[in-house]
Amino acid sequence: MATDTTPPSPSPSTTLSKTFSIPSDNNGSTVEIRIAEPAGLKAEGLGLTTWGASLILANQLHHLTPEVRPAISTTNTSGSDSDEGPRAENTILELGAGTGLVGLAAAMLWKASGVVLTDLPPIVPGTSESCALNSLVLETMSVEMPRCGTLDWSQPSTLYLHPSGQQNMGRELRKLDARNPEHKFPTILSADTLYSEEQPEMLTKTIEAWLQRSETARAVVCYACRFAYLDVIREFWERMEGLGLECVAEGKADTEKGEDWREVGGTYYEWCVWRWKRE
Repeated sequence: MATDTTPPSPSPSTTLSKTFSIPSDNNGSTVEIRIAEPAGLKAEGLGLTTWGASLILANQLHHLTPEVRPAISTTNTSGSDSDEGPRAENTILELGAGTGLVGLAAAMLWKASGVVLTDLPPIVPGTSESCALNSLVLETMSVEMPRCGTLDWSQPSTLYLHPSGQQNMGRELRKLDARNPEHKFPTILSADTLYSEEQPEMLTKTIEAWLQRSETARAVVCYACRFAYLDVIREFWERMEGLGLECVAEGKADTEKGEDWREVGGTYYEWCVWRWKRE
């Protein structure tokens, strides 16, 4: 990992925020999540914003509870609440978290502790700021604040965990090593991370590195099904199956017209849930 893993703190004066109402059940209940979109934060030429697949996946989480929640419920949550490194109760890892909408929604909907939101160094300050914006809501819900970290997919076995809070951004980072089984996660979430030809290999290697080897472990991925991305998506599926993973649930949705909308000249999104193949 490069030495510049500590990201700069964004200026509050340049930060915009949005509020998303995310469904928490099938009866119309929602949770309100505030998301920071600081101006000027970029990685790989892309600014920090909430992309369509992130909203789709956040909206789908309550439907995915029966498939994904068992992996979280069977995880030990008796460890200490500390920023000093890995804990036995790591439960959810978000890859390419960006503004953090998906990871925050998962923490709130599933009352999950040990949630870690990761991205490249320039993006992590924005992710951390989104967490801070929701601190009071998380406290009211008795949900632990997600932690943020730097995870470069070109070196997928190393995760640098940042101390909580913008005031601690300059403190020494703590390293998690995917080669240690105790550092792995039973649930991985990733949205809007398949749009260039190098990403299928990098994303699948990162999932392979961090997904816990257990019957209940799940990886959930959501992406835009644009024509230009079809080869990228096809390669992603082939690589996931080549790792010994199998898709156990999938679906399509659209941000504007709902999950039953089918593409007519526009963009729709697909989500898929993966587990390790059983003997």
